[in-house]
Amino acid sequence: MKDFLVEMRVLRRVAIAMSTFIIPISLSTTWLYFAFEYSDVLISFIVFSSFLKIVTILHVLSYKRRNEKATLFWILFIIVLPMYGSFFYVVNGSHYIKYDVKLKRKNKERAELFNLKESRFMLRDSNYESYKIFTNGFDKYNSLIDDLMSAKKEIIIQYFIVRSDYVFNTIYKILEKKEKEGVKIMIATDFVGSWTFDLKKFKELKKTGMETDVYNPVVASMSQGSMNHRNHRKAVIIDSNIVYAGGMNLAKYYGGMSSKFGIWIDLHFRFIGKALASEYKRTFMLDWKYSKKQTEIPNKVKVENESNITVFDDGPDISEPILLNYLVEKIDKTEKKLYIAMPYPIFPVKLEKSIINAKKRGVEVIVIAPGIPDKLSAYCVSYAYMKKLSQNGIITKRIDGIFLHSKLIIADDEVITGTSNTDYRSFYQHYETNFVLKEDKIVNELNDLFKEYISMSYEIKYKFKKIPAIDSAIYYLFKIPSPVL
Repeated sequence: MKDFLVEMRVLRRVAIAMSTFIIPISLSTTWLYFAFEYSDVLISFIVFSSFLKIVTILHVLSYKRRNEKATLFWILFIIVLPMYGSFFYVVNGSHYIKYDVKLKRKNKERAELFNLKESRFMLRDSNYESYKIFTNGFDKYNSLIDDLMSAKKEIIIQYFIVRSDYVFNTIYKILEKKEKEGVKIMIATDFVGSWTFDLKKFKELKKTGMETDVYNPVVASMSQGSMNHRNHRKAVIIDSNIVYAGGMNLAKYYGGMSSKFGIWIDLHFRFIGKALASEYKRTFMLDWKYSKKQTEIPNKVKVENESNITVFDDGPDISEPILLNYLVEKIDKTEKKLYIAMPYPIFPVKLEKSIINAKKRGVEVIVIAPGIPDKLSAYCVSYAYMKKLSQNGIITKRIDGIFLHSKLIIADDEVITGTSNTDYRSFYQHYETNFVLKEDKIVNELNDLFKEYISMSYEIKYKFKKIPAIDSAIYYLFKIPSPVL
């Protein structure tokens, strides 16, 4: 009950903060109304507003990859507030024709690169020789630093978030040393994800001869209507043999070294294997080519042994939400257990239905979420989704006092993990790379990890009658914009 009261106090503060945004919009709209009420230009304004509304809504309806809830949200937003709605749609939700053509070209190149048709999932079987699992950033960073110091030929680094703290500063010094030794170094990050990063350091890296890229800068993304198309991928490839992949970015709080978040639980992997390294390198190079407009794509390394990992990319450059479709099909076939650990348990309608139907078939379904938020909006939205799952008999849990950032789904004897969350952005807007694990040893280890999550968590049974009406309204108010969060 104590945790619940804390949540409600947080939500009230968020509601107050939201009012500081809503009130100015209401006042400015009212001002516009009275300013034009007795003016001859009122009719012109109405005509222009109606024209803008119709054109924008037609554009919303023309984009096929957007999910139904997001489409409905944008239409309602534009109808209610045509000027504001159209502006925010152009900045965050639209996809200009020129940009769409560019994405289609990239999709074709990706299919040709991986010798694939634009198939349902674009899955790529690969192989690794050995692996190591990291559940906290401290161990991962120590291992990564050791491997970087041992690099002989090439270092490729790609992170959604890079922070200017002592974790990066330590790696920065190693990269300087390695560049002097003749190691080729390529570094890429996302502009929005790393908005607090000191870009002067990138300029310093360039001066030393390293290659750098900042993906989708704000000005360029606004001009293309692709503000929300962020590169959420996270990978380090060393000497075309070692791959670090998973959910961790490059910042000290991933190692639990932050007073704001405290204990941080995550999931990341270190793989050794030339075949898998080539898959990640080719994905990175295609992103690099798309952003920098120049590079050579390396040849695929043949999988010598039996495949033990399947890799697939996702993003707005691909005609369908690959991970979402894969999860729905996999969950619909699940017979025994479905375990989900996510920082933001927000589910599109068809995925939510698949999860609930699995429970109705007798599958053991457990969903675990963090006990503290890193993003209040997503935390509030997740409440409504967790409540619905709980009402359908699904066990819903939170880990008290800990931020859980792991992206882990276990469906019978298969593990799906990588960079994606289960929210709308991950499925429809972000560039992601995920993988499927089927080898018994690693699947068993990840099952044990999930059992650790269970032992650390407490079950929440959402009973709506015990929640004040205003608090319930706040939760569902946050759920309305969830398709575009």
